[in-house]
Amino acid sequence: MIPLYLKVSGIYSYREPQEIDFQTLTSSHLFGIFGAVGSGKSALLEAIMFALYGETERLNARELRSYNMMNLKSKEAFIQFDFLAPGNKGTYRAIAKGKRNSKNTEDVKFERFLYRIEKNDLVPVEFNEIRDILAISYENFRRTIIIPQGKFQEFLQLGSKDRTEMVKELFGLQKFDLAFKTSRLQRRNDDAFSNCQGKLQQLGEISPEDVRSQQESLALLSVQLEEHRKNLEQKEAVEKDWQRLKEAHTSLAQNQAALKELELQKPGIDLATKQLEEYDECFSNFKSGLDLLDDRNRQKQKESSGLRELQIALAEVNELLKGSETKYQSARKEYENRESLEKKARELEVCARVNNRRKELEALEGRIAEGQKKTLDTGKNIESLKVQVKLLKETQETLKGQLPDLKVLQKASEWFKTAELLKERTDNQTQALARSGEGISIIQKELEEILLSLSINYSGNTSELLSIPGNVSILKLQADEKLNSIQSQLLHLELQHKLQSYVSELHEGEACPLCGSTEHPHILQVESVDEEILSLAKQKEIHENTIKQLDPALTKSQLLINQWKIKQEEHLSFEKAVQLAEFNQKEHEKTFAWKELSVSKLAEEQENYNKLRQELESLDEQLKDVTAKVETETANETRFTSLLNKLIQEQVGFRSDISSLLAQLTILRHEEYESITAEALTEQALGLHQEYLRIGETFQLAEIGFQEHQKRQLLLTGEISKTGENLKNLTEETENLARQMEARILSSRFTNESAIREILELKLDRQQEQQKIQAFREKQASVNTALKELEKIIQGKTYDVVAHEEMKQLIAEIKLTCDHLNEQKGAAENQLAQLNLKLSESLKLKVELENLKTRRDNLKTLSDLFRAQGFVNFVSTIYLQNLVNSANERFYRLTRQQLKLELDAENNFRIRDYLNEGQWRNVKTLSGGQTFQASLCLALSLADNIQQLNRSGQNFFFLDEGFGTLDKESLELVFDTLKSLRKENRVVGVISHVEDMQQEITAWLRVTRDEEHGSRVSNSWS
Repeated sequence: MIPLYLKVSGIYSYREPQEIDFQTLTSSHLFGIFGAVGSGKSALLEAIMFALYGETERLNARELRSYNMMNLKSKEAFIQFDFLAPGNKGTYRAIAKGKRNSKNTEDVKFERFLYRIEKNDLVPVEFNEIRDILAISYENFRRTIIIPQGKFQEFLQLGSKDRTEMVKELFGLQKFDLAFKTSRLQRRNDDAFSNCQGKLQQLGEISPEDVRSQQESLALLSVQLEEHRKNLEQKEAVEKDWQRLKEAHTSLAQNQAALKELELQKPGIDLATKQLEEYDECFSNFKSGLDLLDDRNRQKQKESSGLRELQIALAEVNELLKGSETKYQSARKEYENRESLEKKARELEVCARVNNRRKELEALEGRIAEGQKKTLDTGKNIESLKVQVKLLKETQETLKGQLPDLKVLQKASEWFKTAELLKERTDNQTQALARSGEGISIIQKELEEILLSLSINYSGNTSELLSIPGNVSILKLQADEKLNSIQSQLLHLELQHKLQSYVSELHEGEACPLCGSTEHPHILQVESVDEEILSLAKQKEIHENTIKQLDPALTKSQLLINQWKIKQEEHLSFEKAVQLAEFNQKEHEKTFAWKELSVSKLAEEQENYNKLRQELESLDEQLKDVTAKVETETANETRFTSLLNKLIQEQVGFRSDISSLLAQLTILRHEEYESITAEALTEQALGLHQEYLRIGETFQLAEIGFQEHQKRQLLLTGEISKTGENLKNLTEETENLARQMEARILSSRFTNESAIREILELKLDRQQEQQKIQAFREKQASVNTALKELEKIIQGKTYDVVAHEEMKQLIAEIKLTCDHLNEQKGAAENQLAQLNLKLSESLKLKVELENLKTRRDNLKTLSDLFRAQGFVNFVSTIYLQNLVNSANERFYRLTRQQLKLELDAENNFRIRDYLNEGQWRNVKTLSGGQTFQASLCLALSLADNIQQLNRSGQNFFFLDEGFGTLDKESLELVFDTLKSLRKENRVVGVISHVEDMQQEITAWLRVTRDEEHGSRVSNSWS
């Protein structure tokens, strides 16, 4: 993450908006933020973390963070932070806005927004994606990128577990936690293995000899079926000839009857043909002329009626025009004299405004006197409250000196809590071990019950229990073999029984039910096998019941043995856990270092501390209340002064307005209207305005009415002239059309116009009538043609119904035989397919079973490797060791080849001291400066690894304080190290109040705090 821009206002000590261009700072790779203690340097980092994560280092949500973050003199807060995301993910903008409730000042609410910046557009992004965008959690962000005040040494001093977890998250090492995936693969493989075994048992033993025997039976059935099909085809050809002859005789009778029916319809068709010819002639020669003549007569009548209506309307308009002209002339005279009314109304309004201003001026002068008194009283109250603040602070200091040492109490309390927790953990592990042993005993009893149900002797050896599935499989295999043998014998005896039934139906001279032959020279001699079939069926039922009992026993025993193995592993892990818990409890007891403290004494000290703390908190609340009152009263004093100045300015403005208004009067004198109220003057002016408007509206209406009547008169005159001309033209056209129609009728075969109109009124559907006549002609021709063709087909042949029916019966009998043979063949084909499928499936399952067995062994090896996150911890150790090696490249040089960082067996940091013969010692024995150097080297190493992980060209981290613990020589070494980072394309920001540092850094910001304006930021380049 690379910062680009920051803007803050209304946050902590930042009252007014302040902007920071980080691009200028980061371009120098090493920059600083300097200022006195309390100036607001760290608040900038707090603002960045809050904008990104909604969290801050100083305050949490329970501590009224929103209220305490906002500047007490601000009503709104704002943070804008632009940054470049790691891994080339683009540029983003995080915004936080806060607002204070005007009625309840402690009610402060913040809203946060996140956008992706694309060209000049802001694309909204959900805030829950910020962790994916930055690729780091808040906890690790403040340990590796922006390191708050007092947290720089946290990574160095973290416990082994917390540090390992941090490394796992930073470098995504959870991908190496493969225990669950391996376990899931094991379960899948075991399920597949059991499933494969079950399928093999269901298939039973299938041999190639069974397949060959079935193929021979199928070949015999195919030969018989082909012979019957050929016979059927011959008989069906003869039957088709009889069917064609039958259909020809039937069709001949039908066509003869149809011909007679057509002869009866012929006279009606001839009459329709004549009528259609006359209608066609009238329609073609006279229809359009008659329609045109009728249309012109209708138009002539319509125009005549319209002319009469227009003449009546013109007489009415002439009367109205005379009246409207009189009204127009009267309104015009009144309209020309109306301007004097408007001018008087405007000056009456000016007088009303002057009266209003003088009344407001009197009220304003009273408010000014009252404001001067309130400002004086507020100043006295502020001085009284400041005395109370001083007394409360002195009492606070006295109580703080009486407080016990909280660190000692906390460490002792933590020791007692840990001791109690360790004892509880030991008891829990012991109980879990006992429960695990009970679970193993229960499973063993269930396995013994399975042996007892199978009548297998049990001597008490555990290996006998583990071999139960194998013994059950052997018993089931033996039962399957016996059952297959019995089924083969039954099949053979059932075939003999079927042949016996066919032999009993053979009689000399009668047809065989299978082949149809009437001769039976060699009849098979078959003995009765019914008793043997019955005996074998009972044996088959016994063996099937045995297999049904063995299947659940096999499944249950496999399940119990798997559970027994899991329980054994759990039992072993519980034994180790009990030993570890007891060891930890003893080791913890050795660390007790407070001889004067017991549990009860510790409680008394804590109670005393809490009591004093409560008194201090109470005083602190009182101090906050009084301080808030001071700030409120100060703000009130400022506000009262500001309001008073505004009122005085308004007083001057009112007097100026009155003078300006009086200068606008020309026809009226204000002294005459001074005693009249502004409302009354406004009402008089309103009356004059309304009269002015009324005169204008009356004139406009009169003018519009007069003009409308003039337009109407002209329009009607033109329409009357046009209508008269149209009527004359229509009369001439109608007379011409009538003469033309009369001449055309005289030259036709029709006598008069009435006869023609009578024929046209029939309104025949010419197309339908033609289709009806044409259909009759076509049907007549079709019937004659069909009769000739049928006479050729029959040619004197006679249809024999009895012979036809006998042939149908014979065909049906042959089809039944074919269907029966088809069913037998289909059943044989299905059985052969099933045998082939089972044989193929059996071979595939045996190969698959062997592969699954090999995979099970391999997965067992992997499971042992990945158990209990052992592999993840191993990888974490490697990452930590690489981190230490990288950090030592700088730490060894900074300490002048005297110290190195190391990891112990539990991944805790320790120091190798070369001034003391290379002996190791605890990191807590380092001095303040050495601790800072070690932490700096680790932070740089972490940043290196994160940069490589995110594949970013640059990395960035911000360090707040820590330099005050270094002597001058160490400070120079650290700065040499920081300056050398420029060559590594790294950006480092430091925050400090140490003045010497500013001389070593060219690009910096300086933060100063002003009592009136709050914190302000200046830079080194402007």
